[in-house]
Amino acid sequence: MAHSQQSVISYGSDGLQFFAGRGLEKLNAPRSSRVRRQQHRLTESALLFSDLNQWMLKVLLAPLIPEGLLHAPREQYHSVSHLAEGAGVSVMSAFPLMRQLRHEGFLDHNDGILRLVRRGELMRR
Repeated sequence: MAHSQQSVISYGSDGLQFFAGRGLEKLNAPRSSRVRRQQHRLTESALLFSDLNQWMLKVLLAPLIPEGLLHAPREQYHSVSHLAEGAGVSVMSAFPLMRQLRHEGFLDHNDGILRLVRRGELMRR
């Protein structure tokens, strides 16, 4: 009785292919570190603009925008917990946004106030 061999080829969302079957494993290639870094940046960018994060960005921008154009609390925030309280979100929700903004150079906190900088670039994104 002849034994039939099955081969499996699957495609990931990143375009990588995975081969399973006798002799096919050598076709598999590990994801390059460049691809991993690029995917990580895309994921971080998407998280930066989640609905909740967009709300917190509006809260940070509100003091700079006339009240008739943006309805949001209008304070200057001194810490992540202060922002979370003003925006009505948890500190655990606000902290990753602040960390990401700081990491990407969009947050200045030198004078004790959370202040968005490079706003034009942030808005283009």
